[in-house]
Amino acid sequence: MLRHFFPALLCLLVVLGLSSPAAWAQQEVVTPPPTAGADQAARGNALRAQRLLVRAMTQAFLEDHEVAVALLDEALQLAPDAPAILAGLATSHAALGNTSTALFYAERAHQQEPANVHYHLQLAELTLSGGDVARSATIYQELLAAHPANEEARLELARLQTLMGHYPDALATYDVLLTQRGGDLSIHQQRLQLLFYLNDYEQAATTLTILIDGTSRPAPYLRMLANLHIEQEQYEAAEAAFREALARDPSDLATVQALADFYQSQGRPEAAAELLGPEVDAAELTPAERLARATLLLETRGQEASARAEAATLLQQALDDDPGHPELLAQLGHLYYEEERFAEAAPLLHQAVEANPRAATLWTEAALAYLQADDPTLAARVADDGLLLFPGQPTLLHVAGVSMMALYRDDAAIEYLTEATAVTTDDAEARARQAEQYAALIRLYTRQGRYAEAEAAYEKAEALAPEIAALRSERAYSLAAQGEDLPEAARLAEQAVQQAPNDARFLANFGWVLFKNGDLDAAARWLRQALDTERADATAYEHLGDVEAARGRMDTARTFWQEALDRRPDHAPLREKVEGL
Repeated sequence: MLRHFFPALLCLLVVLGLSSPAAWAQQEVVTPPPTAGADQAARGNALRAQRLLVRAMTQAFLEDHEVAVALLDEALQLAPDAPAILAGLATSHAALGNTSTALFYAERAHQQEPANVHYHLQLAELTLSGGDVARSATIYQELLAAHPANEEARLELARLQTLMGHYPDALATYDVLLTQRGGDLSIHQQRLQLLFYLNDYEQAATTLTILIDGTSRPAPYLRMLANLHIEQEQYEAAEAAFREALARDPSDLATVQALADFYQSQGRPEAAAELLGPEVDAAELTPAERLARATLLLETRGQEASARAEAATLLQQALDDDPGHPELLAQLGHLYYEEERFAEAAPLLHQAVEANPRAATLWTEAALAYLQADDPTLAARVADDGLLLFPGQPTLLHVAGVSMMALYRDDAAIEYLTEATAVTTDDAEARARQAEQYAALIRLYTRQGRYAEAEAAYEKAEALAPEIAALRSERAYSLAAQGEDLPEAARLAEQAVQQAPNDARFLANFGWVLFKNGDLDAAARWLRQALDTERADATAYEHLGDVEAARGRMDTARTFWQEALDRRPDHAPLREKVEGL
């Protein structure tokens, strides 16, 4: 707001003769009868008001607006209608958050000198900050009626017209600006969005051609032109635009991907594959070219192990040359994640998200990679950091909750998962994920002996997705922990294992339920299978120890209890088991 206060002050001091106290007294103050004494007093008041104004301007520049307001109030008593003082009060009150007061003074400044452009602009800006978009636009229109050459006002008017959805009016305003600014490309960029809103594809194509010819980096506009041709089913023209973009910048990853997607959508996978070109010496490629080639390999031949291996090599070579490149980190991390190489994927994805923190999905993938790599501490930390930027993000809350559950920080896990389940959705995938969150809550409530809440969580999960394995397995675990309906618990636990035969948690739960049913040999077998996955948690080791103890094999039991204690050293009941032998 200060940008219109200081020019106004200069206008007051120079253009309006404020450097002359007598002139100010004649224009701004109601003068008493013309006596020598009165004239001298008016001159004194004008001079003091001028000095107070300059001091206030200094304080406002130093952002001490409370002092500035006090000085300007004093100045206004000496010169009640001086527009520069009124404008200064508007500026400082706006900086202090007193919007209505600021608008009052801006109105008065404009009323005192309606021809002054700076006061007019200030009034428009303050009106907009007060939330009255339509009135602000009207003020800009009034200003332009008097000062049609004012480009700043016209640009702001066009933006407000766009904001209000008055697209034809905004387009007309930008057209005038184009004549004033001699074809400014930034105005063409603004017009382009409006033309898309108005479905004026012919003018949009013309504007894109202007932007393509006028910029040193035309690839984004060529891609937009190609997509415009696709919408009009002009596929040859679309291909030509993509090809031109690729010819101008062969390493442009977005163009390579867009053209490959275009060929795939046209049923021309061989053309997409040909984008790779002949075999090249990777050592001669730049990091950007390696990234583009690796991406294209994954796009066109991602099902082939050899193509994935070549892509991984290219990405790693590119990272050796440019270690902090966020796209390289994300692409290689994602590739390793898909191949279940979680320990390698996690640090790459973590670095990628630190370099590009605005990517919400990347935070989730990085946290999940740590969780899958059996590092719940880092998984929880990454998920927590992501939630600082994306509070309430359901998948991050889910990962944070499951990570806390793996760390046996049950209260924190319950808090995260409860918040995650509060999000309502009709999406089938999201409903299944929410059912898994309730399933995790069943386990957590069961561990705390809160069986009524575990039952409530089960009912909510069953209403969302009754067929998921996690729900069946955790329901079985909860029934077994309570010693209730053990045959039903065994049936549910077995179904979960049939659905996901390699899941350590489901295998361990089935073994535990069989133990509760008295089938010690089968229980031991299934719990050992859980341990063989190398993904079992401390509880699985403890339960196998319990089974071996029940079988009278105390030395073996102690071994498994100690393994469990090593994974969960703060679990007092487990320590008592070990030390009690």
